[in-house]
Formats: sequence, C-alpha cells, structure tokens
Amino acid sequence: MATASGKAVKRSVLRSVGFSIISSIYGLYWFYVTRTAVDQEVGESRALKISPSAQVIALIVVAILGFVPIVGLLAPLAFIVFAYGLLKDIGDARVRAGLAPIPVAVYVVVPMLSGIILALIPVLGLLAPIVTLVFFGLTVQKLNEYWDKQGASDAPYTTGEIIAIIAGIVLNVLIFILISAAILALIGLSNDPDIQNELQNELNSGSYSY
Repeated sequence: MATASGKAVKRSVLRSVGFSIISSIYGLYWFYVTRTAVDQEVGESRALKISPSAQVIALIVVAILGFVPIVGLLAPLAFIVFAYGLLKDIGDARVRAGLAPIPVAVYVVVPMLSGIILALIPVLGLLAPIVTLVFFGLTVQKLNEYWDKQGASDAPYTTGEIIAIIAGIVLNVLIFILISAAILALIGLSNDPDIQNELQNELNSGSYSY
C-alpha cells in the first residue's frame, strides 16, 4: 500500500495478526486498507469489481445476520468470495513483480475445512481460529514480499488504525462482560432451590406419564 506521498508501506505479520487477536474490529480495518491498496496495484484486472467499502459493509451485515437460521449461511459464503478475490489479486500482483503466485485454493479451503472438522471434535474446536490466524499471517507475509519489491517501509500508525484498535478492544471487553454476566446468571438460576424443585417435579411427572 502507499501513503499520501505515494511511498509504499507495509504492516508486519506480528502487527496485523496481533491486533486482529485483541481487537475484533482490526481485521475489518486491515481488510479495507489492504483491499484498497491492492485495487490500486491491479487496477481493472481485479477479481471483484466491488469497492472495498461495499465489501466491508457486506461482511458486517452478514456477520450480524449470522445468528439468523439459514440466512446465517451467507456469512461464510461472503468470507470465501471476498477472501478469494483478495488472495487472487495479491497473487497476480506478485506474479507481475516476478514473485511466485499464491495457492489461492489452499489458502481459502484449508482454513474453512479445518474449522468445520475441528469444530466437530470436543476441545480441538478451540484450535479452529488458530488455523485461520496462521493462514492470515501467511497472507500478510506474501503481501509484504510484494511490498518489499516496491521498496516499502513500515506503515505509520494512522488515526483510523488507532481507532480500530481501541474500539475493537473496548468491544471485546463488553462482549466478555456480557458473556460472563450471562454465565453467572445461569449458575445462579441452577442453584435456586425453587428452580431445582420445579425441574424435579417436571421430571417426576414425566416419568409417571410412562
């Protein structure tokens, strides 16, 4: 990507992956600025003729609708389409710069399949996000190899990036508090004698119906 002065800049793997872990919004920010920069590099030959802002809005909308039955299937579909478009364009830019292309299918399919398979295995399902982060890091590395060809330096922290980091951390904390409160409320209900008696009566009445 380039600054206002036209100088190529890059974000390290540690910076990109690290902030994506602690900030739930940073991933969208990274996608937007990267998609915008790659569009400038590949021009009209880009895989998707959809603006970066429209893609980010679509990702946010389908993420919210992900809690709706059936419609929620749009979330992984949108991710696959937009990830494929970005990876293909990065690969094309690398080829033009004399670098090896990216195995796009591997970068898209492996994280998705791994997530599905691991989610079916108790405990191991927690590893699914790690697989996605690994391939995200590999994508950043491949992209930075291209920027290095353009003589890139480390990107300065912009106001937008700082806002994305802070807002994402605040959102993560709020989500943690809400989940913790819900768990504590459920624990409190399960220990309520009246609730326990009511459940026991329903179980007893159900057993007698047979």
